[in-house]
Amino acid sequence: MMFPRRNEEMGMWSRRLGLCLLVSSACCFEPPELRVPAWVTPIYEDEDLQLNCYVVNEVPFSIEWTLSSKNQTLTIRDVQETDSAIYQCEASNKAGNSSHHQQIYVLSRKTAVAPRVVSTSPSNREAPVEIGMDATTISCTFYAGESDFVTFTLDMNWMKNETVLEDSDKFVFNESKTEQGQLFSLTIHNITTEDLGDYECLVGNEYGNDSRVIRVRLQQSDQPGEQLPTLNGFPIILTSTLSAAFIVLIIVVIVIVVTIRRHQQKSLDWQKPDTAGFEDPDRELEYDVFISYSSDDLAWVKGMLFWKLRDEKYAICVDFKDFQAGQTIQKNIMEAIYKSRKTLVVMSKNFLKSLWGNYELQQAHNKALLKQEDSLVLVKLDECQVPAVWLGKTFLDYANEDVRPHFWTRLFTAMGDPAGFKTDDDWINDDERDLEPQPLLNV
Repeated sequence: MMFPRRNEEMGMWSRRLGLCLLVSSACCFEPPELRVPAWVTPIYEDEDLQLNCYVVNEVPFSIEWTLSSKNQTLTIRDVQETDSAIYQCEASNKAGNSSHHQQIYVLSRKTAVAPRVVSTSPSNREAPVEIGMDATTISCTFYAGESDFVTFTLDMNWMKNETVLEDSDKFVFNESKTEQGQLFSLTIHNITTEDLGDYECLVGNEYGNDSRVIRVRLQQSDQPGEQLPTLNGFPIILTSTLSAAFIVLIIVVIVIVVTIRRHQQKSLDWQKPDTAGFEDPDRELEYDVFISYSSDDLAWVKGMLFWKLRDEKYAICVDFKDFQAGQTIQKNIMEAIYKSRKTLVVMSKNFLKSLWGNYELQQAHNKALLKQEDSLVLVKLDECQVPAVWLGKTFLDYANEDVRPHFWTRLFTAMGDPAGFKTDDDWINDDERDLEPQPLLNV
């Protein structure tokens, strides 16, 4: 049904209350049940107001709005601000009734403008504070129209360093109406050095936005001759002290990093073993290769390297399937090295930081020297720094994408043909792979 904006001559339409009646003339066992879609509010003047309420259960009924319509929709053309009211829809029959009511706001378009900031507090947009003070308050006052309902459509935020602040115990927001317009304030509690800086109040709606920046800075002394020179709102003495402390910190960090790297480098530059009186572990060979690696590189070792070697029928010794529980790590490592024809070292940044990786590498190096055989195969997995003792050794460089297409062929050549040891077919099959083979990225 469509109403004119008002029809006062009929004496049945109230600007404060619109009433929809649904009446049944037949006997009913249950009252009508209403389904009411959301009534949109607020709307602007000169738009059409349309309100819907529907009976959804199957009972006899007739519909009658105040102006005797049989429709379940009320439409008012060209509404005005004076049409703001509580609207009610009621459905009834002999078994009972059901109703819905809601406040509808109509806004005057002359008040729908882009908000603009008209004043700030402090007016000079600088708020002096002292570290440790309980709180300080800054605010922006803006004009966005005359309507009491215009703030419903506004988006108001406080920002610091381009980060939107949240209303909390630390940052408390407040809104109030003043003669100049709408006041939006921010109270900062328990002031610390981290609270110093620029705060921006930002207000906007569909027509535009406006903002102002207020700086929170340290309070300067009021005594003559005691004012400290400032830089961007901070005392130069404080700024200089912080800068000097930062430089010292950087130097200390650099010294520590260089010392650690030199220590790691030195720890790998071991001397050749003294073979006099050294008991060479006499073990029968059982494996083609022992894989020495860092646990941080397990994904590549277990997901790719292990399966590549296994597919070529190499008998593989690796910690996650061959180290015996209850036996010392040192003994497990020595057994693995001396029961294998080759020791394949997966050299990486992770490996060089690993205590057990260094131990495995040193023992494999000792075996190669004692037995006078080329039993070491070195794989460079990423852009790690090669220890000085290995600078003259040829690496298989997996990290270099230019030579990676030839990596596996070169690796199998360095390994030599499988010696025919028992492989791992009884231990695992292809359907039980923990990880799908995949290359390392960003190396």
